[in-house]
Amino acid sequence: MAVVDVLVTGAGGVLGREIVNLLRPQYHVVACGRVPGENIDAVWDIVRHDTLTPDCEPEIVVHGAARIAGYKQSLSNALSLFETNVLGTVQVVRWCALKQVKKLIILSSAIVYGEWQDFPKSEADPVKPWVAGPYAVSKWCGEQAAHLVKECGCKLSILRLSSLFGPKYINGLPQRMISQGLRTGSIEVAPPFETAFDIMYVSDAARAVELAVASEDVGLWNIGSGRLTTVRKLAELCAYHLGVKTVLSEKDIHGKEPLILNWVNDERARRKLGHTNEISLDEGISSIVHENKNGLLKAMLQ
Repeated sequence: MAVVDVLVTGAGGVLGREIVNLLRPQYHVVACGRVPGENIDAVWDIVRHDTLTPDCEPEIVVHGAARIAGYKQSLSNALSLFETNVLGTVQVVRWCALKQVKKLIILSSAIVYGEWQDFPKSEADPVKPWVAGPYAVSKWCGEQAAHLVKECGCKLSILRLSSLFGPKYINGLPQRMISQGLRTGSIEVAPPFETAFDIMYVSDAARAVELAVASEDVGLWNIGSGRLTTVRKLAELCAYHLGVKTVLSEKDIHGKEPLILNWVNDERARRKLGHTNEISLDEGISSIVHENKNGLLKAMLQ
């Protein structure tokens, strides 16, 4: 039986791949994915009870496998969210107990705080995941299930990540804006223009996970960008790097009120883990525009 340092679930996802790439130079890593793929060492469908589990004994498990959904997701998708994000987490916790894993790191989401007013949420603030819908509730329930691992002496860290973006998030808001700009020559923004969120480049989130793996400190950690970005600002930045114009639509301008969709106070992680943001929003958007333009050019040449 192989002895490894770190096992990563969800390694086939965008963030999971970043985490594995960062950890591999320092640790012996087993990258687990739901289906076979490039750089996947072990197939583990954490939702299934009858599936094979990894044949290894890691000291640390990074649990990143999850089903993702948006703010106030429809109840029609709640079952699949809870199957993966709650029951799947229970499966991972049971496996950690069986293998006597020393530390489990769960990747959660800042969406569990549920609602925001004029200040970012700290780890000490109460959560209201039901306000944000089934996805937020499933992530919060997954966090609670993860605490069961402490019964076998395993240490637990929970990382509540703000919204992530990067070139591989093909359905992310920046990508949708950039795709529209490439197709039409402009980016149209619907109101409310001042809806805002805490948006962080994916490699910065992966580095925070790397820091949590190495740290002796455990517990609950907020991980974010340190600032709010409005929908208007994001559109203007995408338009600038594309060289197109931004159009502020007047449709339903007197309808919805602007919201803050997530916003974390991550001073604890910055102070104790050393979390930093190495990629600015401007640099991140520039990288996405560059990749999208290259992809469009390749498509035109085929």
